[in-house]
Amino acid sequence: MIRKFTIGLGALLLLVSLFVAEPLLAATKLGTLTIRLPESTLLGVNRINIVDSDSGKVVKEEKLWHAVTTLPMASGNYEIMFSFNNSNHRPPTEAMYGKFSISGGRNTTLEFGAIAFDAAEALKHAGVQGVTIINAKTKTPLLTVASPDNNYYVFKAKPVPPGSYDIKLHYFRSPQSIENLKNISVSAKKITTVSLNSGIKVAKPELANEINSWELIPSGRKTAVLKVNRDYDNPNFLWQAFAVPPGKYRLRVSIEGLDETMLANKVVVIKKGNFIKFDSGF
Repeated sequence: MIRKFTIGLGALLLLVSLFVAEPLLAATKLGTLTIRLPESTLLGVNRINIVDSDSGKVVKEEKLWHAVTTLPMASGNYEIMFSFNNSNHRPPTEAMYGKFSISGGRNTTLEFGAIAFDAAEALKHAGVQGVTIINAKTKTPLLTVASPDNNYYVFKAKPVPPGSYDIKLHYFRSPQSIENLKNISVSAKKITTVSLNSGIKVAKPELANEINSWELIPSGRKTAVLKVNRDYDNPNFLWQAFAVPPGKYRLRVSIEGLDETMLANKVVVIKKGNFIKFDSGF
């Protein structure tokens, strides 16, 4: 026996809406995020986190395996956080890299450039324990990667948003960082290589065990750009290589038992592309 059913127009529209409304809603709320960065930066990047701007919660965590990555994203306002690898099982260093929005049915692309480091061999084995990349216009630090025990990741290429940057190096047993490079221009998808190939290595003097610290003062100025302290009962760190911008300097030394510091007789002249070995005469 066959029964016939009739359905009104209103009910028919309701049924259709049950099947159609959800896909249409999803289509309007779902977009994509594409991240582009130079491939050479992948070694130093641990992962990225996508943070909801309203709640502050991490809504997506991704390991970047390729120079171009596309992710499905719900529409909304977000921030992107990069996490950078550190040596010796230290937790990754995290840095917020800016805000972006996702619209339903559309793709948002974030393009990054990179800063690569051409560091002198002597510097790689010295006491460099960190690097800070600073927004040159706002003077706000973007990223500091520090690893006191092992600087393997310190000199790996770093992805950064397009812009202009200053770079500071941090040294073990040095109370201040030194600004080595200024106004480094970085373009999207391009690698800007900076050279850290000028500096100084103070020759170990006869009074090595009596020297507590030395500092380097630019000619015509009173404030030191670099001060290096001995490591408690081990003064050997004083005689390692340090990257310093080209220029003329005076070397001031603090000696055990003396109240006043002493200036080296000779002027320190550092030329671009040269690491000099300086005999202080002490």
